[in-house]
Amino acid sequence: MVPGRAQDATFYYSTLYKNGENSTMQTSLKKHIDTVQPVKGTTRLMKLWKVRKTLEWETFALDQTVVRALEGKPKDNYETNLINVLTFVRDKIENVRLLDPANSNNEIEMSNNVRRSLKSAAIDAIAAQYWSDIF
Repeated sequence: MVPGRAQDATFYYSTLYKNGENSTMQTSLKKHIDTVQPVKGTTRLMKLWKVRKTLEWETFALDQTVVRALEGKPKDNYETNLINVLTFVRDKIENVRLLDPANSNNEIEMSNNVRRSLKSAAIDAIAAQYWSDIF
């Protein structure tokens, strides 16, 4: 749970307290939901992959990685979507800069160790012969 305060009666934007930094940031949980909605099936599959492979990957970072990987691509085929996301992770996760879709001043942080482990797991998944090897 993150303490926050709605900025107006629509509750669309909120001000959240940044623990440990004694500061606040603006974001929108509703915007996050709207952003992930078109890729929610693929996001669920990536969350399953994360759990099965015991990967450390915060949910918000995972969600936004899927959104970014599928940006501008058709989203109606789960197999293609998964390959596109895994390829994105393999090729770009080490250097990609993920931003909060509700506030581009908020960068989504991932440690280099997490990024390397995600890349390694994606390489293995892409090379897998069967879906059972991936999940």
